[in-house]
Amino acid sequence: MNPRLIGVAATALLALGGGSRLIYNEVRLASAVGITPAQERYRQDEATRASRLAIELAAAQGSISALETAVAAAESQAQGAERRVQTLTAELETARADFGATLSQRSARIAGLESELGRAEAEQREAAEALAARERELGAARETLSSLEAERERLRRLTEELDRQAKFLAQELTQREEALQASAEARDAVQQDLARTREHLDATQTELATALKRAGDTEAVLAALRDAGVDVARLSGADPMPMVRGFVVRVDTSSVPPVVLVHVGARSGLRAGDQLYVVRRGRRVATLEVDALQEDICTTRIVAGGRGLQLAPRDEVFSWEPER
Repeated sequence: MNPRLIGVAATALLALGGGSRLIYNEVRLASAVGITPAQERYRQDEATRASRLAIELAAAQGSISALETAVAAAESQAQGAERRVQTLTAELETARADFGATLSQRSARIAGLESELGRAEAEQREAAEALAARERELGAARETLSSLEAERERLRRLTEELDRQAKFLAQELTQREEALQASAEARDAVQQDLARTREHLDATQTELATALKRAGDTEAVLAALRDAGVDVARLSGADPMPMVRGFVVRVDTSSVPPVVLVHVGARSGLRAGDQLYVVRRGRRVATLEVDALQEDICTTRIVAGGRGLQLAPRDEVFSWEPER
């Protein structure tokens, strides 16, 4: 191969080297993110085709340069032949006009000039034909160059598209890795929460079992109190003692313990078993328990009081114990 063409091809390969490295890098990156073998082979074939087209493009450019040189030489040769024809024609005309020469000399001169003119015209035709052939070759070479340029542009666009896909795949891979890391962290946090929840559930179930046992025990105690006639609702606070205030109406000291009649009754919300407090000068002096009720009167008996205590009518009675 012509050394000059080899130099041109080498230059073209260096010019396209960046694209080949880009395709190689893209293929390597694509293989890291899961490109199929068929896609990888397709990209490798495209890279090989790009290198081959670069060599063909360089060779075509070298051929065009050589053809252009040949066309210039042919044009120069044609111009020289044309100048020679013009010179010979002028000399022929001069010879014909030379009346001082002999006829034989003029005829020989004319014959020689005409022969030389024929050869010059033949050379001119050959040069013209060679020029036409070179021009046709130049046109074909330019068409080949245009086709190669179009193919190189297609490969450039394909390389850009592959580079864009490689960047997209790399970004998607990064996002998936980050999402996987976040999922792992979230899973660990959920597992920790689940462990804490299970511990709390176990503790809660233990407390529930204890509470149910206590509730069963409490229910048994409440049932026993109900059977004994105790007002459980009042005692537990579910039905609290009403805030009432009354006074002692009469004291029957013939009974033991003494029976005390108090001016407050069922209308105020009292029930049998409720306790009332007798207060003097802001201090509790006796505790009464309600035995029977009427609308506005209740019969009570003393359940607590000082030794020798004697209650008297008009002593104040409260349903709440005064503050000490």
